Amino acid sequence: MLRKVEAWIRQYHMIAPGDTVIVGVSGGADSVCLLSVLQELREKLDFSLHTVHVEHGIRGEDSRQDAAFVECLCRDMGIPFTRFDFDVPAYAARQGISIEEAGRRLRYEALEETADRFAHSRIAVAHNGNDQAETMLFQLARGSSVAGTAGIPPVRGKIIRPLLWARRQEIEEYLRERGLAYRTDATNLTCDYSRNKLRHKVIPVLEEMNPRAVEHMGLAALDLAELCQYLEEETERLMEQQAVFDGSSCLIRTEGFGEIPGMLRRSLLHRCIGQVSGGCRDITRRHVEAVEGLFFMQPGRSVDLPGGVAAHREYGAVRLGRAVRKDNSAVTGRKELPLEEHPDFSMRVCSRRELSEQICKKKYTKWFDYDKIKSNILVRTRQEGDFIVLDEGGGTQRLKRYFVNEKIPGARRDEILLVAEGKHILWIVGLRISAYYKVTPQTKNVLEIRYNGGRDEDE
Repeated sequence: MLRKVEAWIRQYHMIAPGDTVIVGVSGGADSVCLLSVLQELREKLDFSLHTVHVEHGIRGEDSRQDAAFVECLCRDMGIPFTRFDFDVPAYAARQGISIEEAGRRLRYEALEETADRFAHSRIAVAHNGNDQAETMLFQLARGSSVAGTAGIPPVRGKIIRPLLWARRQEIEEYLRERGLAYRTDATNLTCDYSRNKLRHKVIPVLEEMNPRAVEHMGLAALDLAELCQYLEEETERLMEQQAVFDGSSCLIRTEGFGEIPGMLRRSLLHRCIGQVSGGCRDITRRHVEAVEGLFFMQPGRSVDLPGGVAAHREYGAVRLGRAVRKDNSAVTGRKELPLEEHPDFSMRVCSRRELSEQICKKKYTKWFDYDKIKSNILVRTRQEGDFIVLDEGGGTQRLKRYFVNEKIPGARRDEILLVAEGKHILWIVGLRISAYYKVTPQTKNVLEIRYNGGRDEDE
């Protein structure tokens, strides 16, 4: 056991000389084994130890006895000990998560808080080969990506797992040989939790088929981890070519998408969805494949995703962004307002001769023949019957047709601001103005309108 743990630590560069290793110890067989092995190796590898125990507030007196057992064990070994007490059920209720997830979060918070007290620290947790196999099976069952199926990594940031190679049977044999006692959590013996069902019903069947099933799954996890590293690097390269992030949304080009290998396509989409939604935890293969299908559909189709995100098929791209409500006023967050009252616009009227700034092509400042405007000007979003004049001959086009011809995504059409006189659109903000209102040599008075929400550079 000592030889294998030392080799594993060296292989994955888990501990450097002078480190303080914070060991999470529950009192169970795995964590007691981990603490014992690290104590045996600390002088040889030149590191120090500090133990953390979390009392979850779940199992009453049994839980308090676990804490007392770990404290006594650390005292006998001469290892510093820190105890954290949490009300995990209450935390789970506040956060709207399972008790399992709440306990996991609070344990890692306690470990990281303790690690922060030391200049050079690592956090050692006692996941073993059986935990790895259970994780792989659980992720496969829930439809995870390749990265999820790779299971638990030996090292992630400060967190190290020196026993990840070991089967639970080897750990228990080590404890028997050393005469080390440990505590048994009764909840681990039931099948109330998903992982316990895998532990007590599925893994034993696999080991009947092949006694080395857990070991083989651990080796497969390492291979998958290497594959994932390669995929990560290729995905990063592909994102620079194929995806454009704009604030809280992401635009993925359709051109060339079909030529990308399927696994790499899905890795790209999984990464992009995760960045827009704020995490990949709830993104499954089903979600990724639904978005993938949009690339081979006509514009206008969409898919709802976890985290309030939606994917929309646009012209030449698929856009990932916040799900849009159908109510127009809720989408735009703006009301129909007179131009002079709108907070995002400024205006002035002057004579053609007084116009100090040369009229040029600017995206967010436009000039209009003021004398051709006969009624109130409003800032609003599109309405049925809107039109714009395209040329000096008076040729008109429905706004809806203009949006289609210019390939404006359907999801954006209700968000684009318009400066309008009745149904006649003076300015599709950020795009074009009506030819009817253009300033000419015959213009006497000019209306200058500036949209203050845009960056005004020469076009």
